[in-house]
Amino acid sequence: MESGSSSILAVAQQGFARLQQGLATGQWEPFLEMVMEDCTFSFPAGSYKGLHQGKTTLAKFLNYASECVFKKSLMLTLQRITHNQTTVIFEVSSDGEMWGQPYQNQAAIVFDIQDDRICSYREYLGVIYTLPS
Repeated sequence: MESGSSSILAVAQQGFARLQQGLATGQWEPFLEMVMEDCTFSFPAGSYKGLHQGKTTLAKFLNYASECVFKKSLMLTLQRITHNQTTVIFEVSSDGEMWGQPYQNQAAIVFDIQDDRICSYREYLGVIYTLPS
């Protein structure tokens, strides 16, 4: 493993831990501190389906997810990490409540890292639920 890729992995792992914390508590500032202002993010469902740009829009998405969809109940369990020199993929299982109903899924959460910050965040779900817009 190259030293650059170990730095990429360390940054991404710190970001993932802060993402988990945000989902459990609704406190997104620690995660957002690691994100570039002009970041991109994509999500496969609901009103945020597709590709988006900017930390402000990402913050709105994250707050919506934790306050409205999962109500701070979503817990991620890390299954596997794969990475190269710029990208880290976290395979997770998720468990909690979505819209007040029991929820379980598998997901891949992908961070692209540049200059020790997250420049791109993508999420892929094992099962796509119909989400209200």
